[in-house]
Amino acid sequence: NVKELTTDQQPSEEELKQFYEERSSLYVIPEERRTRHILINVDAGASEEQTQAAKKKAEDLHKQIVEGADFEKLAKDHSEDPGSAELGGDIGFFGTGSLDPFYEETMFRLKVGEISEPVKSAFGYHIIKLEDSRKRELPKFDDVKEQIRPAIQNKRLQEYVMELRN
Repeated sequence: NVKELTTDQQPSEEELKQFYEERSSLYVIPEERRTRHILINVDAGASEEQTQAAKKKAEDLHKQIVEGADFEKLAKDHSEDPGSAELGGDIGFFGTGSLDPFYEETMFRLKVGEISEPVKSAFGYHIIKLEDSRKRELPKFDDVKEQIRPAIQNKRLQEYVMELRN
């Protein structure tokens, strides 16, 4: 009976722990980094001259930063990333596999507060500043066990429906 499967037969503590342990890797994001960037666009079909002009602009901006210019102000004034320019280049926290590989590789080499040389990606030239780094820990079993209970009940129901179909 479906009612028994979903409400009357509560998963045991052991079932909850097993479910948690089997799926614990899904709960963890090993490391995320928060960056700011200044992007100088290079379109896919750009000429060598346009590419070099973008590179030079990025190098000039990098030089200004090294000489003490404010990164956020330069990002607001010069970055060609419409989503982050007005935020001073802030793109928030990202882990691996979310951003352009060249951007990510640079982002994970930097220490908090460091600023990269201009880096070429599929979008153009970036100057990247690492703002913050965090590791996200696995939530404790006791904190998530009540969220696991309905998942186990749903799994039982799916198994029951498959049995009926067979």
